Amino acid sequence: MIPENEQELIKKIAGGDEECFEKIVDEYKNKIYNFSLNMLYNKEDAQEAAMEVFYRFYKDIRRFNGRCKISTYLYQIAKNLCKDILKKKKIKTMPLDGINDIISDNDTPEEIYLEKEKQKEAISAISRLNDNYREVLILRELEGFSYEEIADILKQNLNTIKTNIKRARELVLSRATLKKGSDEK
Repeated sequence: MIPENEQELIKKIAGGDEECFEKIVDEYKNKIYNFSLNMLYNKEDAQEAAMEVFYRFYKDIRRFNGRCKISTYLYQIAKNLCKDILKKKKIKTMPLDGINDIISDNDTPEEIYLEKEKQKEAISAISRLNDNYREVLILRELEGFSYEEIADILKQNLNTIKTNIKRARELVLSRATLKKGSDEK
């Protein structure tokens, strides 16, 4: 069950309270955008997806059954929407031009280069995972959800989630290790 304060928000939104809806949007817009960006690999697609998520939430609020938190419901909508967009666009792997620049003022050019190479390897390995593994890894490692929250979002058994996260991590590590081994030859 969702907390009472969320239940009250849902009632108000269902009754047409736009201010309450705006509170939800303000609280979750960046999180939903970041999740969509990690799934879709494209800023414009992620922005459109995030807007569509909130539109669908508002449109379907009366059917929201309250058995999960608002955040869980928003991520469920986002996950399904992103999957549909990826299928429609037939996107299989993530382009590597969107690497985040995490650089310290004290980093040497060599350290910066090595960090960017590590990021490229990780993103490349994650992008080649199947949808189930990529979703759980993004939700766990990038979005910071607990195993239980991921199970709620994906509507899967907790043990399945734990197994998929473990396998996804192993696949990412093995792909990075295999690439490293082939680069050294």
